[in-house]
Amino acid sequence: MTSLLPPPFIFVEGVRNFRDFGTYPTQSGQTVQAGKLFRSANYAQVTEAGKAAFRETGIKVVIDLRHGFERDIQPSKLDGLPVEILSSTLGDGDGQTLPPHLQFLRDTDLTPKATHDYMLSTYRRIPWEPPHLALFAETFDRLAEGKGPVVIHCAAGKDRTGILCGLILYALGVDLERIEHDYLLTNQVAHDANLLGQYAAMMGSQFDKHIEPEALMPMVGVHQDYLAEAWSEMTRRDGGLDGYLERLGVDAAKKRALADYLLTG
Repeated sequence: MTSLLPPPFIFVEGVRNFRDFGTYPTQSGQTVQAGKLFRSANYAQVTEAGKAAFRETGIKVVIDLRHGFERDIQPSKLDGLPVEILSSTLGDGDGQTLPPHLQFLRDTDLTPKATHDYMLSTYRRIPWEPPHLALFAETFDRLAEGKGPVVIHCAAGKDRTGILCGLILYALGVDLERIEHDYLLTNQVAHDANLLGQYAAMMGSQFDKHIEPEALMPMVGVHQDYLAEAWSEMTRRDGGLDGYLERLGVDAAKKRALADYLLTG
């Protein structure tokens, strides 16, 4: 499997932002194993060649963090692959109400600062939404049981995915600086001027308004402020990341099980 980008990125045709988020050293002197933890964007456009590359990873569990309406609009094309797909219908609502990010695009006088501020509010919200709480906990359960390799994805593989992947690395003992480094790797594939222009035009057409592509830049990439905002909200509500992990059922015993499965050295 080759990629136009260097490791940890892996080329899976039709899937953006696919990468291994192992290999990081932990504060105990061990290393997160490669080949067991993957992250990506969605699989709505994966090709047959992409599915073959996916199969080579040996992934057994797919964590789909998207809401039901997202899965309906862009269904995963992973049929025929020997994987378990975990998703949630919690909080899907009536199927008629626009999701928060589309309400924001429709109702706001869009500027880069307004979008940045919206993304901060998004990161304060994501960890507490019922589908995320359920799927985050279920992901830790699968990993503690040694049921992997796993791939975690949402729509773009950056926000919901970024928070959960960061939590996994934290639970394994990776320091916050390295977690931030892994999170920010998304910007190597997110800042595509053509895609940004297309997205601005598509959203402008949907809501009958002119949208400057630059105003959406904070939404298509990631920023260290965003992840820090999620961590701060966990600290405010649960006393820190360890408190939030306890909310998910990740206690000392489960951390040991995670380490046994995912660490080496």
